[in-house]
Amino acid sequence: MKLFAFATLVAAPLFASCHADCKKRNDDLANQVHQTEVELNQAKAERDEARNREENIQRQLAGARDEARVARENAAAQAKVVEPVVAKNEKVDAKNAATTKNAEPAETRELVKKLSHALASSKVTVQEKDGKAHLIVPLGESFNPGSAELNANGKKFVKEVAAALKKDTPAEVHLTIVGYTDSDPIKKAKAKYADNKALSLARAKEVMTEFKAAGISSKRMSAEGMGESDPIAAGTSKVEKAKNRRVEIVID
Repeated sequence: MKLFAFATLVAAPLFASCHADCKKRNDDLANQVHQTEVELNQAKAERDEARNREENIQRQLAGARDEARVARENAAAQAKVVEPVVAKNEKVDAKNAATTKNAEPAETRELVKKLSHALASSKVTVQEKDGKAHLIVPLGESFNPGSAELNANGKKFVKEVAAALKKDTPAEVHLTIVGYTDSDPIKKAKAKYADNKALSLARAKEVMTEFKAAGISSKRMSAEGMGESDPIAAGTSKVEKAKNRRVEIVID
């Protein structure tokens, strides 16, 4: 009896400790199960949400494909209507362009003929170049060396040219007055004209001023200076240099 009582006294604390440990372990396992269930439910919710997003995207993609198909069908239908019209218009444009192209040289040749007749008694050369009428006006004796002022004979000569242009060219055509010099470098007038190009431009503008005074609108004229470039005479004699001192009038 005493032995049993002793054993009970010794075992009671052990049983109590074991019970507490088992309870704590059970509680921990219960918490882990609960947490796992929470995570599982969350994963299911995320999966369902992703599935819904995928379904929405698939529906949108299907709708976009349908819209693209309808657009292609509409474009093809419109092309069947438009393409014959475009092809017809292109043929008309090509025909008109060919007619205009053929007409322009004829008009230019007629203008060259008129101006050649009007200026037959002068030293002006009238020719067709690049589909445009060109007048080569020699001014070798119309300017003093290094000067852009026309002398008396030069003014008279330029007025004759202006009269022919005013009479025989339509008011809507443009006149480009291009000045040229010989190859002699500028000496005395160096302070006024930096080079022959500047001098040739000043001379072209002087001719343009005389044209304006003769009644040609300044709105249909422009001036350019080319200096000694593009000579029409290659020699170095006075006669050949004089040929290079000129203006060319391009009518377009």
